[in-house]
Amino acid sequence: MPDVSFGQLPGTFASPQPGANQNAVGALDHVKYGTRTVTRSVQVGGGHASGHAGFLHVGVGAAERAEIRVKWPDGEWSPPYRVFANNFVIVGRGANAARYWYPPEN
Repeated sequence: MPDVSFGQLPGTFASPQPGANQNAVGALDHVKYGTRTVTRSVQVGGGHASGHAGFLHVGVGAAERAEIRVKWPDGEWSPPYRVFANNFVIVGRGANAARYWYPPEN
């Protein structure tokens, strides 16, 4: 089943937004595929007394493409980003396009 994973990798890429909340905790990410729209919120999770912000994951059924929009923590909306399913995508605040991210090969 196709999936879309999007978000940020702390310390590896430019932060998705400048300032104190660089991981955009509290942002709402809307993923539209076909006639459905799924919303995910950016949260920090992990173990006891620690956490990390990683990629958000959205299953998109049989869709090959999706459209992502971000409602940033201050209420501002991003433009729509069209992406292909089964990819990792990084959405930076103010970016003209989403960037695809590929895991390093061993």
